[in-house]
Amino acid sequence: MTTTTTSPRPAGLRRRHGLTEQAAQAAIDQACRRLRLPTIRSVVDDAVAAATKDNSPTRASSPNSS
Repeated sequence: MTTTTTSPRPAGLRRRHGLTEQAAQAAIDQACRRLRLPTIRSVVDDAVAAATKDNSPTRASSPNSS
């Protein structure tokens, strides 16, 4: 009997750590377009600004970055 291990996420949905801000912004924009979320797309910059002000992780930050 052969056991195959598969990832719980499809290849396109795996987490990507260490994205640049520009790449993260493009990924968010693309996801919002694909999911048809125009409101989220229009307020994401404000949300990132608020997260930065509150010193919360932003789009391209990984949990292990310093």
